[in-house]
Amino acid sequence: MFNRKWLAGFFALSSLGSVTSANAFVLGASNFDTRNVLTVNGTINLTNIDSGWYRDDFTHTASNKNYIAGVCANCVAAGSSTNDYFVFDISTLTAPVTSASFSVYTYIADETLTFTLHDYAGDISSLKSDNTGATAAAIYNDLGDGAVYGQGVIGPSNDNSLMSFTLTGAALVDLNTAIRNGQTEFAMGGTTSAVPEPQSLLLSLIGLTGMGVVLQKRRRT
Repeated sequence: MFNRKWLAGFFALSSLGSVTSANAFVLGASNFDTRNVLTVNGTINLTNIDSGWYRDDFTHTASNKNYIAGVCANCVAAGSSTNDYFVFDISTLTAPVTSASFSVYTYIADETLTFTLHDYAGDISSLKSDNTGATAAAIYNDLGDGAVYGQGVIGPSNDNSLMSFTLTGAALVDLNTAIRNGQTEFAMGGTTSAVPEPQSLLLSLIGLTGMGVVLQKRRRT
């Protein structure tokens, strides 16, 4: 018989795969890098003009162009997490943009993580400035949520190499809007999350299958 205790136990087990170490970061030991390129319509390459990170204690130093994302106790304040960003000069672009990709030089990863690119809805001049407190908090949160521009898995096996992310339809819409509105710069945020482990996926499948069987039995009775 289906009951709440069984369901609670399933979700408790399935959550075990999400545990990560104290250090869980990608793109570590990085710096401003001209290999970070936004490729538009297959032939136009725009090198990033700025990069950096915002910390979850709401701090940003504009002179630091490192674009680490995740948790690195030995790199920044102990136990803090960072979201990163990349800025591009789009003043020479004309719409429509029908395809785009982003290539980033990976430097060092401590753990295999999912790296997700997001839109940045705030003021880009503020993004590139020294910030603390409420302003930095708003930017940190903005960089880690909103429309997804691209996603991929980065790990130690990808160290010191270029990785390419195909940008989504949402990114193309926002890029075309920025061009048509006369904006000269375009920014993207980046954040990390755990990669689902095989046992977590298996438990999820078993749990969903079990729930389906129970529901079928309840319908028949």
